[in-house]
This record gives sequence, structure tokens and C-alpha cells, in this order.
Amino acid sequence: MHVDAKTRNARNEHSTRFIYWGTIATDRLLGVLPFGSLWLPALSKMSRIAPTVGKNINLRIYADYDSLRTYQIRSVQQAREDVLTEGATNASIP
Repeated sequence: MHVDAKTRNARNEHSTRFIYWGTIATDRLLGVLPFGSLWLPALSKMSRIAPTVGKNINLRIYADYDSLRTYQIRSVQQAREDVLTEGATNASIP
């Protein structure tokens, strides 16, 4: 299957950012997955139904429960670190 450069870059980035954690982020790769042609219309339909009206819906597919848990814990730890770093930076501004 031929894919454009943006999709190819997303796939390469995926290998290092997500696949290692047992995760597939479908926001940029859904169109090239075998079930993408079924899921894309479903996502479009969901964006017209409350409470997701007008929202950009992103999906993640996890290898198993442990992958989900590990990915979520890692994300919360990163968010916490970002908040603490931002707080420290803002505290030093006169």
C-alpha cells in the first residue's frame, strides 16, 4: 500500500512513541489500518452526537490492560512534571 510522507512519518514516530508502550494512536494511522474504513465513518457520526458534538475524537488501541494502565500512568506523570516545571519557571519570573 502506498502512503504519503505525512502518514509514513506518523508510522515511524509511532514505532518509538506508542508501539513500545503497547498502544496504537489511531488519529493519524486509522486510514491505513484494515478496519479503518469502518471506524472512520463511525467517528464522523459520533462527532454529531452529544456529548461529542463538534469534538475531535481520538482513539487509542491498547495491547492489553497492563498497556493501558502503564500508558495512562506515564501520561499522568508527564503532565505532573510539566505542571511542576511550569510552576517553577513562573515562580522565578519577577
